[in-house]
Amino acid sequence: MDKEEYEDFAKEIARLLSEKDFRKILKEEANKKFDGDYDILFSNFKNVQFKSKKIEDFITSSNVARANEKLNISIPILIENWNESKQEPLVAVAIGVVEKETKFLKAFDSKGKSYILDANIEPNVPVIIIGNNERMNYKEEIKKNKSARTSGNYEKITWLKCPNLSDIESWYFGAPELRFDGVVYNNDFSAAFQAF
Repeated sequence: MDKEEYEDFAKEIARLLSEKDFRKILKEEANKKFDGDYDILFSNFKNVQFKSKKIEDFITSSNVARANEKLNISIPILIENWNESKQEPLVAVAIGVVEKETKFLKAFDSKGKSYILDANIEPNVPVIIIGNNERMNYKEEIKKNKSARTSGNYEKITWLKCPNLSDIESWYFGAPELRFDGVVYNNDFSAAFQAF
């Protein structure tokens, strides 16, 4: 798929944002955080009912939606500030971007007008991003590729302080997926492990 096809998909999602009920559905779906971030996997979302139809019935650029199983709609920033009854966010495309190299993202409003967003400066309003889901299948990858602690359980880090998340990952990718190696020491043993 070329970038223009993803831009067409973004324009169609942006056009639907003129409908307050669609904005409400989108925010509700993102807040489910099915993968721990404010992501909506389109293959799961396409059958959601809107105006007595499925969401996919409103999407004419369906080649992208059918061909890319990781096609993702996300609200990576400021979702808690989004007044969906009044605000129509821009929809930007993050397909083909390169972390720390991409300078701008192309975005669209509900009327089809194009905008250029700075990829390095986080906007002060919510933006919807069309991209590939970064977290899909990550649990399976951990089970396949990483060794567990000696007790057979995985460690879960529930809190991490980072003063500037953009040092870890660009704003348009949402919350970062952290991968690291760790060692647990005890008086009786030590164990090395890797974690995602």
